[in-house]
Amino acid sequence: MKISFIIPIFNEKDIIREFLSRMLAQSRKPLELIFVDESKDETPKIIEECAKKNQHVRLFHFEEKKGVSFSKNYGAKQASGDIIVFMDADMFADANLVEEIEKTFSDERILMASWKDTGVQPKTFIAKCYFVRARYYGETRKDVKQVYAPRCYRKKIFEKFNGFDEKLKYYEDVELGERIAKSGLGFSKKAANEELSSGKSVAVINAFVAHVDPASFKDFEKQNAWLGDSLSFRILWEKRKVLFKPLGPAYWALFFSLFALSFLHSAFFYAFLAMLASVLFEFTRCVAITKTILPSAGFIALSALKVFITAFAYAKKLILFPFKKKQ
Repeated sequence: MKISFIIPIFNEKDIIREFLSRMLAQSRKPLELIFVDESKDETPKIIEECAKKNQHVRLFHFEEKKGVSFSKNYGAKQASGDIIVFMDADMFADANLVEEIEKTFSDERILMASWKDTGVQPKTFIAKCYFVRARYYGETRKDVKQVYAPRCYRKKIFEKFNGFDEKLKYYEDVELGERIAKSGLGFSKKAANEELSSGKSVAVINAFVAHVDPASFKDFEKQNAWLGDSLSFRILWEKRKVLFKPLGPAYWALFFSLFALSFLHSAFFYAFLAMLASVLFEFTRCVAITKTILPSAGFIALSALKVFITAFAYAKKLILFPFKKKQ
């Protein structure tokens, strides 16, 4: 069995060495690590240095930024493995990941798989706030997450569904998973053992992969600016229910609108007090779940700030898009 890992890269100089070190220290070596790079920093040089010493490492660099979906599809076309695995540079895998992927796909019935998601132990205040976020949204990070968005495919299945939608720069993995699920073949949000017992061709790999959360405010700002730049009207429409959840975009838009209007009329003032009570309720809920006070308050504040940063980046993209198109 041949396994190819495909990693889209954009300005990952601060973390790429550790990613390479962990992947090359696997209990069983991958066939190849394919990096599709669009970086403007020293990231490709670091990968090139590693590639000279390790035949498993391959690098494809593009000067023009084409997006994560393009990078993943391009990497899949270059892969020589019959199993292709998609990772991000900010993912740290258990040392037995490759070995467990082999075990999973040794069953010919399995066509797609995901792994178990875990979290890196939070050390900074921002990371602790993200830990609160994970618990708030019910992500224990000790169990299976997003089994409806496969990470590993038999290459023939990936090609059958034409890979990722290159119009999408975000949520492309979930979109592909949903597209496959509609065919009656793929993942669902049910437990993996239920899926397998009903004859589905999916599995959960018995290994954990940690997705590293932002550890500083700079990382937080960078992540959410990227999110805003990657959003599209299609994603917003399809995931519109998320916009109206507590501490989401609509929630904070109403909060600050009522705050501004509260100076004009007492009715708005009392409505704002009701929203403020709602924020205090969510804060109390976070404290009850995580037994932390300052990180819970930080999570509430960051959820509001996230809306502003993401919305600003999205609006900026919409304004500048016509000019970029003419160039």
